[in-house]
Amino acid sequence: MLADPVNLLVVANSGRSIAASAVRGGFRVSVFDGFGDQDTQDLACHWRRISMDEFGLNQVELYRELATSDAGHLETGVVYGAGLENHSGTLRWVSERFRLLGNEPSVFDLVSNPRQFFARLARLEIPFPEIRFQPPTGHRAGWLRKRPGSGGQGVRFFNREQQPELGADAGNCYYQRYLRGAVMSVLFIANGASSRLIGYNSLKQARGVANQPFLYAGAVSMAGLDPRTAELLGSFVDRLVVELGLRGINSLDCIVSQGRAYVIELNPRPSATLELYEEWVPEGWIKHHVQSCHGLLPELPPTRAPALIHGQRIVYLPESVRVPEAMDWPAWCKDRPAPGTLLAKGAALCSLQVKGDTVAQVERCLQQRQREILTAIGCRPRQEHARH
Repeated sequence: MLADPVNLLVVANSGRSIAASAVRGGFRVSVFDGFGDQDTQDLACHWRRISMDEFGLNQVELYRELATSDAGHLETGVVYGAGLENHSGTLRWVSERFRLLGNEPSVFDLVSNPRQFFARLARLEIPFPEIRFQPPTGHRAGWLRKRPGSGGQGVRFFNREQQPELGADAGNCYYQRYLRGAVMSVLFIANGASSRLIGYNSLKQARGVANQPFLYAGAVSMAGLDPRTAELLGSFVDRLVVELGLRGINSLDCIVSQGRAYVIELNPRPSATLELYEEWVPEGWIKHHVQSCHGLLPELPPTRAPALIHGQRIVYLPESVRVPEAMDWPAWCKDRPAPGTLLAKGAALCSLQVKGDTVAQVERCLQQRQREILTAIGCRPRQEHARH
């Protein structure tokens, strides 16, 4: 088995949480991400801010920075997060120059191709909401128009009147039946042949955000599930791990509707929900991610119920704002933009972290802290470029 690299390069839309976990594991960390937040800069020994477009990190800029990076190349391991979902070619290029620590580019080829991905789910007898590859006819509601990506950015309610203006980027877009139910994710770690479940999470969406009704807005850990559904989701994970040879930390997004579980998408990389479980392991989960990419899974007890439930929320701005020079950020705020940064309406301001005894307590505290931080920065509180 290869020795773990000492140097890690984190490439993601937002790399702070992955970097923080890696530092806990004893790695020297460099970060290339789209935000360059204060706490990211404090963690990293080297960082670069990469501009972002609707598909994630700007690939031309990322190539240029990677090609000229002094991060160590083949002696450096690369851990990637959200932002490369539509760019398996970039991962191939990276794998020729660095040690790629995660799933192979071929996995991204599959999950970014809806026809192939859902055909694979069907072959594995894993249920998913009804899909179509042509605009639904005779329907005015009940369908979503989706494009592979991260954080719900590419998901819209389908509207036939708007279809002509949306046709230009058709590419891998598809249409999926809209189901009402509990949106959740299963976080797991795998070594290419077997896996360990880390946790079930309730996912939150930024309702009220203009044109982005499914934008990721946070999560709460330890989502309550009946034993039958939990066992079923675990079997979905097992089948996908064996079929695709999944490695490292991944998450599977699902919806539970009318007592049935359906898979929505596979995120074959560490997701934002990983931070909800960081306190479980003193050495940080990214150390285990690296080791699992080399075939070694952590030994986890069958049940690891922490004393407290953890929650996170992404705060989106209801109006444009410039971060005050003397902004005093509370300790429960992460992903803090630098003083003087001008943020547009709808941009991510920061993320909030909360612990509590119950889900209701956690959600109340998140709502209160969101109001507090928006007031502190000079905004009228209200809930809206996905960070994760």
